[in-house]
Order: sequence, then C-alpha cells, then structure tokens
Amino acid sequence: MKKKECIEVSRELINNDDFRSRHRTSDRYFTRCRKLTFVVMMMLLLRKSVKSLQCVINELFMVLGIEGVTAAAFSRARKHISHTAFIELNEKR
Repeated sequence: MKKKECIEVSRELINNDDFRSRHRTSDRYFTRCRKLTFVVMMMLLLRKSVKSLQCVINELFMVLGIEGVTAAAFSRARKHISHTAFIELNEKR
C-alpha cells in the first residue's frame, strides 16, 4: 500500500466511532468533550519525533488552535487507549 493510501486508511479508522469504542480501556473514557480527544491522542502517539513530549504537544495544539496541555495530562490520557488500536492500525496497513 502506498504511503498516501496508508495515511488515509489510518485517518478514517482513527475518526471512526466504532474503532474508538473498541480500543479504549473503559466505556467511560473519551466520551466527554475534552482537549485530549481520542483522535488527538492517536495523532500524538503516531507522530515520530526526537523533540521533547511537551514540544510535540505544544506544536500540535498550536496548529489546532487550542490551548495546550501538560505532558502529565497526556500521560494520564494515554493510559486510556488500548494497545489493540495499534495492532489493528498495523493490520490495515
């Protein structure tokens, strides 16, 4: 699969409500309207960077036009995404 096609498939999956429901660690996570949504978390986790975590978070939130969050908030939210999300993304690729 070409790189562009891979990105489109990943984007569609990440934005899919069924995908989100299957790959959160509890039904109560990622249900309210927060800064660190499931989609934002997946975008942050899939980025490859040699920069510090806080720099990556600040850059993404600046592009999105949202006030940033702390690295600690990111770490807490990261625990709510199951590892199975990455397995499914890799299989679709």
